Amino acid sequence: QVYGLKPYTGAPPNLPSRKPFGFASKSTGGSLNASAVYLATNAAELREALALPYTKTVYVKGVINGNEFDDGTRASCQDYIDATGSAGAAIRTYNFTEYIYSLNSTYLAEVSAAAAANKPFNGRNATEYRSYLGKLNGWRPVVSNTQKATVGFRVPSNTSIIGLDSSAALNGINLYLNSVDNIWIRNLKLVSPADCFPAPETYPSSWNAKFDAVGLVTATNVWVDGCELQDQLNGEYVDPDIIPPGWEVDRFDGLFDCEDGSDNVTFSHNIVKNHHKSLLLGGGAKEADRDLGKMRFTIFGNHFQNSASRNPLMRFGSYDIAANLFESTNNKNPVYKRATAPADAVFQYHMGVYNQSRVQLQDNVFIQTGSVPDDISRIFTVTENLLKDRPAKLCVRPGSFTSTMNTKAVDLVGAAKGALDYAPNKPIYFMVATCESENTEAIDQSSFWDESGIHWDAHRIGWAISGAFALAATIITIISVGRHARHYYVPNEQRQIIRILYMPLVYAIISWLSYRFFRAYTYYSFVVIIYEAITISAFMLLIIQYVASTSSGKTAEGALARKNKEKLPIPFCCWRYRPTKAYFMYTIKWSVLQYVIIRPAVSIIGIICEALHILCQSSWSYKHPSVYLTAVDFVSISVALYGLILFYDLTKQELNGRRPLAKFLTIKLIVMCTFYQEFVFDALQNHGIIKATEYWTGSNIADGLNALAITIEMVLFAFFMMWAYPISEYTRPELPKTSAKRAIIDSLNFGDFVAEIWGSLKFFYDYSVGKPHTRGILAHDTPDFGEAFGVHNAAGNLRTRGGSAANVADPEAVQPFFANQPNAARPPNLSGARHVHTPESGGSGETYGMRPLPPQMVPTGASGKPFA
Repeated sequence: QVYGLKPYTGAPPNLPSRKPFGFASKSTGGSLNASAVYLATNAAELREALALPYTKTVYVKGVINGNEFDDGTRASCQDYIDATGSAGAAIRTYNFTEYIYSLNSTYLAEVSAAAAANKPFNGRNATEYRSYLGKLNGWRPVVSNTQKATVGFRVPSNTSIIGLDSSAALNGINLYLNSVDNIWIRNLKLVSPADCFPAPETYPSSWNAKFDAVGLVTATNVWVDGCELQDQLNGEYVDPDIIPPGWEVDRFDGLFDCEDGSDNVTFSHNIVKNHHKSLLLGGGAKEADRDLGKMRFTIFGNHFQNSASRNPLMRFGSYDIAANLFESTNNKNPVYKRATAPADAVFQYHMGVYNQSRVQLQDNVFIQTGSVPDDISRIFTVTENLLKDRPAKLCVRPGSFTSTMNTKAVDLVGAAKGALDYAPNKPIYFMVATCESENTEAIDQSSFWDESGIHWDAHRIGWAISGAFALAATIITIISVGRHARHYYVPNEQRQIIRILYMPLVYAIISWLSYRFFRAYTYYSFVVIIYEAITISAFMLLIIQYVASTSSGKTAEGALARKNKEKLPIPFCCWRYRPTKAYFMYTIKWSVLQYVIIRPAVSIIGIICEALHILCQSSWSYKHPSVYLTAVDFVSISVALYGLILFYDLTKQELNGRRPLAKFLTIKLIVMCTFYQEFVFDALQNHGIIKATEYWTGSNIADGLNALAITIEMVLFAFFMMWAYPISEYTRPELPKTSAKRAIIDSLNFGDFVAEIWGSLKFFYDYSVGKPHTRGILAHDTPDFGEAFGVHNAAGNLRTRGGSAANVADPEAVQPFFANQPNAARPPNLSGARHVHTPESGGSGETYGMRPLPPQMVPTGASGKPFA
């Protein structure tokens, strides 16, 4: 037992199985632990339960009246006056009607005149009465605070207030959420208190009542769901009180008002009915600094039933308004055809798009009855002039269906533009459009220049810096590529090198564009990833060429034929593999080349999903494609990198002197650096360190910082690649420089990728059907004596062992002694004798089947000098 309350052990309410979504998706509400659930049946129990200093859930049973004293009696307006100050205090003589009189200058003049003439006024001492009237304006907020102490209920952080059944109601209660976080309010009738002492604003009918049904001040992660918000328990509209000489006193303020930087709020599946000023989201201009970058609201699935205005009114924030039903009765002509809007109209407007708000609309339905049922002029209002550098923006997003008015499609963009044109002080910088993307920024990405030149805000400064570094990376890359293109003497290797050298250029330019055109950031990132796959595959083919160059047969298979059985790299080091197997090289190639197929395929699917607004990169739900695409991509690149590591580990001896590790790091560091820094920026955004501003969402800022960092880094990587892939390895001073055109065309022709992929697929098909050439061991690549001693043919080419493909171009290729099959006829220059001298031999012996040296070769000794 805590504070006199006992935990509730009964059955929980039967609620729809909904969870918070939209901007309040991270809200969790109060605890449902057995010791943290309480039941409130009256105002005293509710106040006591809310005061508990820990996370909790409070169930409301029946109707709880806000004007109920602790003894159960109900307070009237006079009771609040009588409870103010001490017994006998002058403030207890306060009278609201006389307060209204005190605002009438004519009335005050009459009282003052009676006092000056020392005459009574309406039977009262005029002098005392005039003094009394002068005090009423100062007493009004004091007695108002007495009412607030009774009807106001502070809701602390980590609290859920939930109706136990459909009869649960908070009648005349002001729930105020001040500087709190993580609140749920569900399944309740919420009836706002009638303010006994409202303050007038303009004569006769504009009043500033004090109490909302729910009021948020600097509150975050709030979910209001499945409630009814209204002025009376019976849901009927309350007419204003009429006080002479014609004041129309509206004693009700908003039903759901939020200001002072409240953020991440979802208002869903509620009924808002028969009220004048329903939802105020964002205070006046004086609160701009506290609201900008916050005030993010999801208004979803609500029924606005005869709500006269503010459905909602929006300032300084981001608002997603989707799948709501707006029902109203309109008996007035369209406002666009009149000089002024009628002051006596019950229904005024639905949505107020005011200072610096960013509003997205989708899938909303309007039902309007009355004598002018098809009027769309009151869907929007725009009455506040908007700042040039912080314009409001309204966009209509295509949804699952077109928004309708009385079952007919309604042009909301046109309606908003009509309201804009009608505004007395037309906001020149207001933007109305069909939504371009999921973003809700207040600035249009295409408005980089205007008639005044460039506005050098942070975004444009960053774009200029990004562009400068992208240009530098481009120049360095062009120099590196140009050197190889003009010394293009080893095409099989340099073709791949040039492709790799393009990498900083591609990353820098794409990042620069994605920074500028931020709404297409996702699409640009897919382009970068595709080129990453090309670069990794090019590097694989390059090191295969390096390894092949160490073989006398100029094939990687020949070099691997010397290798023994090896252990696989970590984490599969328990298994061993034999690189001399025929399928080994094809497996290595395919492990990398598959990424060239899978990565573009994943990117194309991702682009399609993004265009359909179903990708959801920020979500890890199994319901969204992003999870599966990420998994496929992760497996694919892991296989590719493992294949590269395996091949490098096997052939590092052959690659000695070619800086293979440095070459690999130029690629891998770009991939890893860009990946992990994007992860860091996303984490900073998700933890609230990177915050949204009036221009950009947190996601935009994180993406922009990542793009800016990449363009700067690519300058460094371009220099690194210039060093790792030096032209000195290919410079041939004795040869003329080559045409750069051929090198560039070769680098952009990916036919070699296609040939390698096709060759691997064909091999594996042949292997699956058991063709002989796919089985067994590769031929040994041990050099014969002719190769070992540098024997050349008449054309000056190094002779190779028999049986290799290279011998086709060398008919005089040296045949090793084991090249002769058993029982095969010997060539005529072989005697078959173990050691025989022949006259034709010129004294040179023929031993163990070896042929004489060719006549152009002069026998030499160990010193390299001819024999005497």
